[in-house]
Amino acid sequence: KGAMAGELEVSNQRTPNIVTSTVNSRGILIIQYEVVLLLPVLLMTWWVFGYLGGLDWSSENKYKFNWHPLAMIIAFILLLGNAAVAYRLFPFDRSTNKKVHATLNLLAVVFIVFGLVAVLEYHADWGYNNFYTLHSWIGIVTATSFIAMALFSAVVFQDFDRTKLPELRRNYKPFHIFAGVFLVFSAVLAIETGIVEKALFREKSGDLVWEDYTTEALLINLLCSSVVLVLLYILYIIYTLTVVLVRDTRPLFPCSPPDNVTD
Repeated sequence: KGAMAGELEVSNQRTPNIVTSTVNSRGILIIQYEVVLLLPVLLMTWWVFGYLGGLDWSSENKYKFNWHPLAMIIAFILLLGNAAVAYRLFPFDRSTNKKVHATLNLLAVVFIVFGLVAVLEYHADWGYNNFYTLHSWIGIVTATSFIAMALFSAVVFQDFDRTKLPELRRNYKPFHIFAGVFLVFSAVLAIETGIVEKALFREKSGDLVWEDYTTEALLINLLCSSVVLVLLYILYIIYTLTVVLVRDTRPLFPCSPPDNVTD
């Protein structure tokens, strides 16, 4: 009994350190992840203002188009990227994470609609056809599917009366999770094809010489690579850190280890 008590005492002394380490590790991961999410947005902003002419809504120039890639990368990378891992990564209770998840998705819908309006008006202003490239096909399917799922899910899951639609929630949830992961892949594919398509248009017009290793060419490659990095982080958090992060509901940066730790 004495030996067992001694082992239990040692175990209780060590557990708070393990918990504190886990919580602090999550804090570091959150910071890393937000930096990774911001990187493509910053690189896209650099491309838009440094090489594509900046932003303008006037029909007299072609800068209206630039609202499209900037709005879409904010929607599908920054907002969807955070929404996708809200339940796994953020240090709040489930109810708060649920509201964060829904709010970020609905904000993404706003940016997606704005981005679509920008590119469609740009095409109308200059007499370009719509939806004839692979990027446009992938993009419109991704955008419309995401908007439909975000709005429908907000109705189904954000109902405060838990007695309503319980069977629908139960049956819809597995599809919602699967479709969410699929849309992350689809959004990354749409972004990558869109960046390459724009670069090829610029190369065709003589504004970009990709093979000469120009600064813009390197920027485009870094931008595409940073989007893939976001995808890898999302998959890592969703499929690797589920158990560790969901079970830990303690404060993100505790001032001192808890006295008693129980599962």
